[in-house]
Amino acid sequence: MSSFNPYQQSITIVTSDETPFNITMVDIDGYVQEGIISCVDYGAQLGASAVTFVMLLLLTRPQKRRSAVFVLNLSTLFLNIARLVCDILYFTGAFFETYAYFSGDFARVKPSDYANSILAMIFLTLLEICIQCSLILQTMAICAHLPTLQKRLFLILSTMVAIVPTGFRMAEMVLNAKCTIENLPFTEYIWLEKANTIILTISICFFSAIFMYKLAFSIYRRRQLGIRQFGPMQALFIMSCQTMIVPAIFAILQFASDIPEINSNIFTFVVVSLPMTSLWASATLPGHSKSHPDNESGKPLWNILASTSSSGTSETLFQPHPHVMGSTTSTTSTTRTDYPDLEKGKYAAGIRRDSLLQ
Repeated sequence: MSSFNPYQQSITIVTSDETPFNITMVDIDGYVQEGIISCVDYGAQLGASAVTFVMLLLLTRPQKRRSAVFVLNLSTLFLNIARLVCDILYFTGAFFETYAYFSGDFARVKPSDYANSILAMIFLTLLEICIQCSLILQTMAICAHLPTLQKRLFLILSTMVAIVPTGFRMAEMVLNAKCTIENLPFTEYIWLEKANTIILTISICFFSAIFMYKLAFSIYRRRQLGIRQFGPMQALFIMSCQTMIVPAIFAILQFASDIPEINSNIFTFVVVSLPMTSLWASATLPGHSKSHPDNESGKPLWNILASTSSSGTSETLFQPHPHVMGSTTSTTSTTRTDYPDLEKGKYAAGIRRDSLLQ
């Protein structure tokens, strides 16, 4: 019986200088699976970021759109979308062609492919800077009622915690861009990527722990006062738990799993959860009934669009029927302003794929 295994047979490829080298069917299968899994992962992250971006625009009131936190949250979503588009474009470029991938011969790679790889690194660095700034601002907002000395200590500590991962990310961006331009392997800097992911996760957990402590104490005091209604603080507490736990899980999985680009999900989860936390907390604000809209903040864009698109028909659509349950005929109709308010009611280093990155 022959011991030949067709699923592990070797294929000979000749480079441009006529030097042969062998790859196996297992290598080709891994190459194909990496592309499929990575694109599915990036596509899911891109869809989640785009949906959250639209929701944030439609459901945020005009007055809140002028806040720094809203601008930062919107910027993080935009930068994350741009980063993911660059990551996906890598798999359609010359870097991911079979011959170039296995031989390391990038003679056919266009300048646009190099620009795409470098842009992905720049977008990721800017994304991390915006995330850290947003976390610092929210920490300061939570600690606004503390004494001046404690607020300053929190500000200094939060800034230090945010600067460390940002510095690591900028160093990785520079080294990765250099390796990409010079067609050098990034293997000797793998430790920097892994350390950067760990430090970023620690930073996110630090800020989330501050949120959880402050909000848990506030919920405890509310319970002592007999206030048991589910409100915005409970929503913020729950989302802070998720924002702390889930990124930590992804950071640990990168060492225990061979799924490509799994730590890229850390950024997407954070940039999606931060605005969703604000929207959920706004939806649970007490004392805002649907019959008394918040005139100070104005209507969310979604309500304005819905009212505009249905003008001229709401009068007839919501006219009470005179024969239902013995009601009398009335000329009063329910307008759109009676609607429930929707707001209240393995980051790839330089996109240089290397087998040691797994």
